[in-house]
Amino acid sequence: MVKVKPGAPRAEVTDTADGLEIRIRPRRLGYAILSAILWLSFLSVFSLLIYGALLKPGLRHADPLPVLLMTMPLLGLCLLMFTWLPLAVEVIRMNGRELIRSRKLFGIGRSSEYALADIKNLRVAPLPVIPNLTDSRGNPGLMLHIGLIAFDYGYKTCRIGHGLEEPEARELVQRISTRFPSLSQK
Repeated sequence: MVKVKPGAPRAEVTDTADGLEIRIRPRRLGYAILSAILWLSFLSVFSLLIYGALLKPGLRHADPLPVLLMTMPLLGLCLLMFTWLPLAVEVIRMNGRELIRSRKLFGIGRSSEYALADIKNLRVAPLPVIPNLTDSRGNPGLMLHIGLIAFDYGYKTCRIGHGLEEPEARELVQRISTRFPSLSQK
């Protein structure tokens, strides 16, 4: 029999002088890391075999540049996936004027800024079931970045908190709503 331990929170909430800062650690994705290692190994060996075949003395007319141009982006993509999935951190900063959501790896990434006055109906929203992009439990696939925390921004629904479990998302929404009560109003 396997003893199951209760889940530990992945989000760290810090109260600042003018708002909140929420840092969400990435999920542990052992299968994704293993898959990335296998793909990276396969592409490396495949590339070396092709380079070796092209550089044989009998094939002097062959140019390795097209093969390099084809395999290097694939190797780079695998390396990015290998580092992005287990290491990228989502940071949500809120002050009296704006909500800034960023997902970065080693300081490189993307940030989105939302005016706090235009955010309405902050809530925990279940993930949509998307055929072939979710697993049997309804969790999003590797490249699908959908969070459980949703809010209305004009006529658009925005989601934050990628990879959070529902109880932790509810706790974060409650804490944010306590600090910024206008966000939970419809």
